[in-house]
Amino acid sequence: DSGSFQSLLLELGSRGAIRWDFHCDYRLSEKPVASGFSGAVYTGEARSRAGYQKVAVKYLNQNRQNPEELIRSEVGFLAQCRAHPNIIRLLGVVCSQAAGADTGKPESSEDDSSEVEAGATTGTKTWGCVMEFCERGDLQMLLKTQGALPREDAFAMACGLMSALSHLHFLRVVHRDVKAENVLLGSQGQAILADFGTAAYLHDDVAMAKRLGSPGYAAPEIINGEPYGVKVDAFSSGVLLYLMFSGRLPFPGPSPAARVRQTMRCNVKLTAVKGGRSFPIAMQVAVCCCCCRCRYNCCCCSGAKARLS
Repeated sequence: DSGSFQSLLLELGSRGAIRWDFHCDYRLSEKPVASGFSGAVYTGEARSRAGYQKVAVKYLNQNRQNPEELIRSEVGFLAQCRAHPNIIRLLGVVCSQAAGADTGKPESSEDDSSEVEAGATTGTKTWGCVMEFCERGDLQMLLKTQGALPREDAFAMACGLMSALSHLHFLRVVHRDVKAENVLLGSQGQAILADFGTAAYLHDDVAMAKRLGSPGYAAPEIINGEPYGVKVDAFSSGVLLYLMFSGRLPFPGPSPAARVRQTMRCNVKLTAVKGGRSFPIAMQVAVCCCCCRCRYNCCCCSGAKARLS
């Protein structure tokens, strides 16, 4: 409720985790580098004693959902997972006045309040999450420019992704939108899982009743409107394993509807890929176990990681 949310804001503010004087210490890019269901992401620089540090700032889309719910869920998930090396790090929360109607990017305001006030939970303020900046981009960009990953890189990336998802599932959280665009590349090329705008707790019946995901990645039970759990993330990660090693989706199609039809069949062809190389046995087993038509037979992410290891 609004009372508990206000308490959360007060606690974050007292610890210095919320910045109200955003315009003083941050410089943002003019245009977003990415946008999605829950908001738009800008690159920026945070001023410190050592100079400026590059950051990513995700402004939450207030036009689609209650801003209280957005900030509570996004910050909550990221704060819980901040210690995991394969999950995007939350650096802080910002709040600004006068949001733009479409992007959510705020305008600089010299009279931003220095403390939490009653209006903080209304649409008069725009909330943003400040996160680590992954300069190497995302997996989708890498695959588009480079094609299929070398075997060692594909295995390392897959193990990092499975580790991140296993950690989420241990916390009883399901991501629900695992795809190449939401896997960033860390400084050492490791997988960094990002975008928790669609994540939900397994015990949240209202959130778990929603059908979310991307065509070509979403599990059959989500497409059919059936009950689902953490194994929908395993299915999507199996699609990513196939994509990383082959350079193409296992359920292709000229349109989203065609990809959905292919997904429902779950007919994964583990034939030789471009260049004549074949899928390693461990990769074949992991993909087949993840992309299983029956959700009861689909393996979990920790099981897939064990098979890859």
